[in-house]
Amino acid sequence: MATHNGQAITPTCNSKTATTNNLTVSAAPAISPTSCNYDLNAPADITATITWNSAVSVTDAVYSIRPDVTVYTLDSDDYTVAGNGLTIENSFFSDLPLTTGAALDFVFTFNTGATATLTVNVVDGFVAVTDISRVPAAATAGTPLTLIGTVSPANATNQTVTWSVYNAGDTGASISGDILSTTAAGVAVVRATVTNGLTASSDYTQDFNITVNAAPVTTYTVTFSSNGGTCHKNSQRRREHRKRQFSL
Repeated sequence: MATHNGQAITPTCNSKTATTNNLTVSAAPAISPTSCNYDLNAPADITATITWNSAVSVTDAVYSIRPDVTVYTLDSDDYTVAGNGLTIENSFFSDLPLTTGAALDFVFTFNTGATATLTVNVVDGFVAVTDISRVPAAATAGTPLTLIGTVSPANATNQTVTWSVYNAGDTGASISGDILSTTAAGVAVVRATVTNGLTASSDYTQDFNITVNAAPVTTYTVTFSSNGGTCHKNSQRRREHRKRQFSL
């Protein structure tokens, strides 16, 4: 034990009270969804939702187009922020030389300094026509025929078929809507067209041969005798005879 001038010295400790400061960390603003598609076949605005948290405004916006890493400024005319809604205008995308597989990364900076990213993938949802089947192969001269066809695949983007005469031959073929009219036997070639069926800007066409058969002919046989005469009706479809008597 230590002494001073013959007196014992009792050591003492000066205690300090520790103070804990509770810090509140605000959540960063966010954009949802974080990824979406821009369809070249059905172009439209891209929309997303902003969760502001502690932020109150967007102060800057930039973008890049992968695989290029160049960063460009997104003009204020190309996007709008209204309430919690974020819209990137379709006109912005339509002015870019976009192809399927490209991706655009948009980075938005908020007044808090925080950033949020929205990725837009470029896709092409167009489904081309590959075949038209089940078109009638035969018709009868003088009898209207309704033209029908089944478009494949079943999920083709455009499926409306229009009909036209490609080569009437000797049949006198004509088409009104989907009705084929013919006047004589032969082979008529009709064309089926699906507007913008091959691509979003080009038609799909397919030609079909339709055999036009002659209409059945009814013939009569007239038999004369001294007592009068009979008339027999002969049909190519039915050989039933109907007699008609008459006097000379």
